[in-house]
Amino acid sequence: MNAINTNANPAPRKPVKQLPIADKTNLILHVWGEMALESKFAGMSLAEFRTATAPTLDIREQLLIANATRKGAIATRNAADKATSALLLAVVSGVKADPAYGINSPLYRAMGFIPANERKPANANSSGTVNVAANEAAQGTTPIPTTKAPARRNLIARASRFVDAWTQFAPESSFAGLTLDGFTAAVAPSRTQRESLAKDRTNIAGMVAAKASADKATRLVIKRVVSSIKADRDRGPDSALYRALGYVTDSEVRPKKRTAVAAVSQTAAPVSIPSTKTGNPTA
Repeated sequence: MNAINTNANPAPRKPVKQLPIADKTNLILHVWGEMALESKFAGMSLAEFRTATAPTLDIREQLLIANATRKGAIATRNAADKATSALLLAVVSGVKADPAYGINSPLYRAMGFIPANERKPANANSSGTVNVAANEAAQGTTPIPTTKAPARRNLIARASRFVDAWTQFAPESSFAGLTLDGFTAAVAPSRTQRESLAKDRTNIAGMVAAKASADKATRLVIKRVVSSIKADRDRGPDSALYRALGYVTDSEVRPKKRTAVAAVSQTAAPVSIPSTKTGNPTA
């Protein structure tokens, strides 16, 4: 058995139990290769151990790549959404300015806006003061959407609504320099990027599940290897190999201090117990 010289003031080590499973696996691979290359533990050679634990390391590399790809895809989607939003504004402005359509047309209404001739008069508030913004809206100078300004998640729904309205009421017309086919192609990246991101989420979720399964198997393999090293006659729990793996060797274990109760019980003076016998005192 290879004993350890504990007088060398060894460098502090992170307890092996605190190491992430991937770091623990890499540590064993390194130490095994450096200190016991030809040895077998738990019936495995180093190459067999590397194969058995490879899924734990491989799946992490795949997740790193997948997350980096997803980050880039999100940036691409955001850029596509910005372009789509600008196109929606340009097209609806074109519809409003077109004398064949305008703010009272069925097309304008089908795109999700309230035509000017359907709006309630709102040029004065309860105090009698003219409400300029409402007055402009009633005159059709500003569009009033049927809902609040849509969030990003509703952008595709808005684009689809524009396409449906355009197809129904003005399939041959152009707005903002775009035909219906041109507009459909221009807003397509927002949809395709979302579909791609949805697939990425599904793939990453599968990788996370695979990682959990791989880690569970690796923990069992590591446990068997460490137990084998402890039981090995040429190694054991006091060996350099065992210590290099991050464990405290037997010779490094400090003796437990005696408890205060134990110390007192060993040092206390004996106590005399008075006799309970009765009798007449001697004369």
